[in-house]
Amino acid sequence: MVTFVRVIFTTTILINQYVNSRIKGAADRKIKKTDNENILEEAYRLLDIEAADMGVYHFLEEERNEIHAARNQIKSGQFLTNEAANKEIDQWLSK
Repeated sequence: MVTFVRVIFTTTILINQYVNSRIKGAADRKIKKTDNENILEEAYRLLDIEAADMGVYHFLEEERNEIHAARNQIKSGQFLTNEAANKEIDQWLSK
């Protein structure tokens, strides 16, 4: 069960990174295309607010250990593919 949770955690991080990069790319293209000063000022204002609120997240020792353990499990082949994980979930839900 712990392995499954670690794989989901790692997969979620990778999916979030992928989605964030897609959103950033789309936003970047739209900003470069627009000449609307109001839109550009608002985008800048929103980004400035986020930058002011955003700090560096520091993982707790326990979180770092869990991430390290999950990475080691993945390296050693101890993980489920999405298909296999979905199959197990379906089996658990059908009980």
